[in-house]
Amino acid sequence: MGNYLTEILQRKQDELEIHFAVIDIINEKFYSRGFEDLSEEEKVVFCVDKLEREINNGGFDQFFLNSSEMFNPSVNFTLKTLASLKKIDANYTYSLLEAAIKIVNDPNPIGRKEYEDDDYTDIQIEKLNDLDEKFYEYEDNLLELQINYLKNNEEKFKL
Repeated sequence: MGNYLTEILQRKQDELEIHFAVIDIINEKFYSRGFEDLSEEEKVVFCVDKLEREINNGGFDQFFLNSSEMFNPSVNFTLKTLASLKKIDANYTYSLLEAAIKIVNDPNPIGRKEYEDDDYTDIQIEKLNDLDEKFYEYEDNLLELQINYLKNNEEKFKL
């Protein structure tokens, strides 16, 4: 099993290029073999990347929607993503996701009407939108934190 990260780090200098090259390989493994076949380190990078992409595309609301549809129920992708943020030391983003989880998991949110059971209330959406705005400030440099994580775990990225 070849170490693809070592090869990428030798060929590329730009952090964004490194990240995309790694994500391409991890995504290929994910779509051909499944989440459980990724190494723990690959899962960390995959989870953080998916979080960032989903929030940038449609906010925390989209992250929760797509996470629940993308994985079978045995994979709690949201909690794996939360743990992944902790592993790369993205503490601010961790706190945002933690707050978002509390908002969407509230069994009796303020503003819920009796006939509504699927959708978020206007108040929940407003709170999630506030978290989106905080996320977009990029208090944590997720790219830099992921690159550091990759370099510190280089030997774990194998085909």
